[in-house]
Amino acid sequence: MTFRRGRPGWAGVLLAAVLSPVLAGCDLLPGRAPGAGGTMTADARGAGSTDTASAGAAAGAVGSRSARHRAARAARARRLAEKAEAGKSGAAAPGGGSAPTTGPMMDTAVPPVPPPPVLDPLTGAMRDDLRRLVAAQKQHFANQGQYSSRLADLAIRYLPHAGVSIQITSAGTGGWTGRAVADARPGTSCVVWVGTAAKPATDAQHRSPAAAGVPVCDSL
Repeated sequence: MTFRRGRPGWAGVLLAAVLSPVLAGCDLLPGRAPGAGGTMTADARGAGSTDTASAGAAAGAVGSRSARHRAARAARARRLAEKAEAGKSGAAAPGGGSAPTTGPMMDTAVPPVPPPPVLDPLTGAMRDDLRRLVAAQKQHFANQGQYSSRLADLAIRYLPHAGVSIQITSAGTGGWTGRAVADARPGTSCVVWVGTAAKPATDAQHRSPAAAGVPVCDSL
């Protein structure tokens, strides 16, 4: 059987007319550009890539700002620490410099002063009577130009405590000495001196006053 090439018959034309729309809808015809579905997929991929890149850039910018802020805070903390250290150094010595060291550290603490001895009431009364005798003799010397050797001359300005006896043991123009004893304290005494008179001593412990006009007594 012999076939001849020529124009397609009516059957071929009809078949091509039926199949063309079907093949066009499936994007299977050669030379056809991708359909709308393909175009949207590519756009979506492009948009996704753009969004990812933008997010990465934003994260990088935030990280860079955070690093700069941390560096600024660290620098500020260092400056404050340096200022505080400089202030301590300035307070350590005048002029802002360090205090000079001239030798080994020495203990400059003042030793505590021991409290005065507690006197019993009777000894306190004898000492107080001698102090008042000093004041009375001072007033008498201002009026008479000499110290009195008799308590009677001082009676208006002087009166001892009950149970205490006062004696003026010596007196003159240059000074005087006095002695106090108590009836309830035999063998003990208090003494005082003023001016050029010789320093007296107590009966029991032979203590002499260190300064004029300051009575001293035997201690119990």
